[in-house]
Amino acid sequence: MRSHPLVTATQRRLAALARRLKRDRAGMAATEFALLLPLMVIMYFGVVELTQGFSASRKLTYLGRDLADLAAQATSLTNSGGGNNDVNTIFGAASGVFYPFSGAKMTLTGIVFTTGSDGKVHAYTDWSVATNSGTLRPCGELPRTSTAGNSPPAVPDGLFVAGATVVAADVSYNYTPILGSAFMSIGSNGTKLGTGTVTSIPMQHTSYMQPRSVTRVPYTGSTGSCPNVTFP
Repeated sequence: MRSHPLVTATQRRLAALARRLKRDRAGMAATEFALLLPLMVIMYFGVVELTQGFSASRKLTYLGRDLADLAAQATSLTNSGGGNNDVNTIFGAASGVFYPFSGAKMTLTGIVFTTGSDGKVHAYTDWSVATNSGTLRPCGELPRTSTAGNSPPAVPDGLFVAGATVVAADVSYNYTPILGSAFMSIGSNGTKLGTGTVTSIPMQHTSYMQPRSVTRVPYTGSTGSCPNVTFP
């Protein structure tokens, strides 16, 4: 039985079209790109967030070091309501290294080490001042710690030398991811994706410096001094 010429021609055209479609790869790249684009965007912004976060952490470390260093260079510190205010000058000068971030909480504390009646060396707060709602170290004896890292008000073991003093700078900052509301929430249960909650990441650093020119940096101010501090 002979096929109708029109049917045969149509079949040949359809077969040729099918072969061309099978060989055609022009649309595959576009399809793959469309599938990968959301992942690429998330990865890009993730890198941006990580870079910003590391930058904030690094600059906070610089802030703590500079703050302690500037205070340790002083021969005395004043904290009055007038123009003679060394403490505010130091806070303002050190803040420059934290740019473009701002709002870090800063605390400066003078700490003295004396030998007690038990023959052991103890640490006491001499004075403590803060800005941007920084947490003051309490007056009285400060706890001792052998744990590595920053854990104010505890003082590291290695600093306990009778007759020594240090200036401590405690700095902290809550870093809020630029796109935190879109991607993540960090809490006690770990990282949760897609919660739509803006979450800040707490950062903290403490630096200790010994006074450069004097044995003990004296402090004068209407607030911040601790009474009954005995120092040789």
